This record gives sequence, C-alpha cells and structure tokens, in this order.
Amino acid sequence: MTTWKSLRDAAPEIVAVGEERLRHFRLAMLGTLRADGSPRISTVEPVIGGGELLLGLIRGSAKAGDLVRDPRCTLHSIVDDPDSGDPELALRGRFVEVDTPTREANSKAWWLSYEERNPVVGTIALEAASLVRFDLERGELSVLSWTPAGAVTEQRKPYP
Repeated sequence: MTTWKSLRDAAPEIVAVGEERLRHFRLAMLGTLRADGSPRISTVEPVIGGGELLLGLIRGSAKAGDLVRDPRCTLHSIVDDPDSGDPELALRGRFVEVDTPTREANSKAWWLSYEERNPVVGTIALEAASLVRFDLERGELSVLSWTPAGAVTEQRKPYP
C-alpha cells in the first residue's frame, strides 16, 4: 500500500510542493461518494504526522459515513485565486484508518482534543497523485503524475 509517507521516495517533488500547499491553507477539498453513488465534496483539515498525510473526520458526519461505506476518495488542495499560478495537488485512492501511534503522531492534530467524539482518522492508500503547475510568463501548464504502476511522468502543454 502506497501512502503519503511512502510517496516521498517515489515522487518527492509532488510531496514537497503538496505539503507546502496543504500547510499553507490548512484545508483541502475531499471528494467522497454518497450512498446513491452521487459525489460529495467537503472541506477537511489535513495534518502531516510522522510523515503521513492524515485526515480526521467527525464520526457520524456525512463524509465519514461515505468513507466507512465506500473508501474511494479524492483530495484536492485549495485554490484561492484562479490567476495566481499557484500549484494544485490532487490525490486519488482509498481511505484507510490508521493505528493509534500514527493518529497521535502530530500533537497539534485537532482530533486529539475531541477524543470523546471518537473521530475517524486515516490516510489515503494512493492510486494516483498529481501536481499541476502553471508558468504564467511562458504560458505553460505542467502536470507531474504518479501511479503505483510506474514512475513519475510529466506532461507540458500551452496554458491557457
């Protein structure tokens, strides 16, 4: 199983820039599937703990229920200005709950203050990761992509 921690070796640039984006905004968009198969998108507060990307969800919330029923998900970094040229991180995989040491690896994780609510804490078993970068001066878009089947690839194309 490839998770954020093991992605560091396979795609260090995606992880380095991705962590910067996640730490900068302290929020990300989580896509899940509802019981009827329709998509749901929700904000989450990703935390890096012990080198792992962790997501905490209030047990009983709609997004937690989605992931318990069907662990397929996607995570996308926040974009706050469509003209900024800031990079975008996108992950796809399956939500997997983590063990207690991993859950407690970051002492500032919000869920450690809410243990009485028994939050669901996990990571994403990755099926794909990508980083989109924009070179506004050159008018070029670059997509770094990783999948478990192969190495990191890069595609460049004109932008916009």
